[in-house]
Amino acid sequence: MPTDLDRLQGCWLVAALEVNGQPVPSVAGMNAKITVKGDLFTTTGMGADFDGTLTLRPTRKPRTFDLKFETGPEKGTSSLGIYELKGDTWRICLTTRGGNRPTAFVTQRGTGHALETLARVKGDVGMKEVELEPQDLADFGGEWQMLSGVMDGKALPEEYVKTGKRVAEGNQITVSIGGRVMLRGLFRVDHAASTIDYFLNGGKQQLGIYELGKGRLKTTFAAPGLARPGDFKPGAGRTVTEWQLKK
Repeated sequence: MPTDLDRLQGCWLVAALEVNGQPVPSVAGMNAKITVKGDLFTTTGMGADFDGTLTLRPTRKPRTFDLKFETGPEKGTSSLGIYELKGDTWRICLTTRGGNRPTAFVTQRGTGHALETLARVKGDVGMKEVELEPQDLADFGGEWQMLSGVMDGKALPEEYVKTGKRVAEGNQITVSIGGRVMLRGLFRVDHAASTIDYFLNGGKQQLGIYELGKGRLKTTFAAPGLARPGDFKPGAGRTVTEWQLKK
């Protein structure tokens, strides 16, 4: 009979993420993954890449696991967690900055615990190849600090806003919060219509509009697959953000 370690072999995509009691926005655009080969694991798309060893204890209730980091910024440390495995869904709750192992699949403010729901990857989930015409994107380039953010009509917590960063080089865009990559892909703009489109990992496309001037950028994006917004009003399925260009 296959063991839990046997069933975990392969690549898993982070489909949902919660840290310190707060859901992480735009997790779908992160293309964050955990790959398990034998008792070795690799994580990508979480702001940095990590490798290490995975130890499972499937007879405990709840089942527990340890991640021992061998490379990356967390080299020499370990994360302690609990897990459940149902078919092609793997759910884990783990420590991110030391402390005691979680005892339930919930997170609370200040604990440093992360709750992740992962889905088994079937086939290629790499970024869709997009042919974009050369554009003048100089005004969109550089590093930007988030000033405000509203997702699905709800304002992002202040601690998210303070650590929000947008980096653009050419037509490549990366958005991170708290050092974790929330969104990575390509973008294009229509200067005449003041529209902006993102082409994200996994082949998803988001349609938006923008206002740009004097080192300030405001955007409104619809969720992938939805129609382009016509204004900057917050609402369901919309992400509204304001940014300040860092000098």
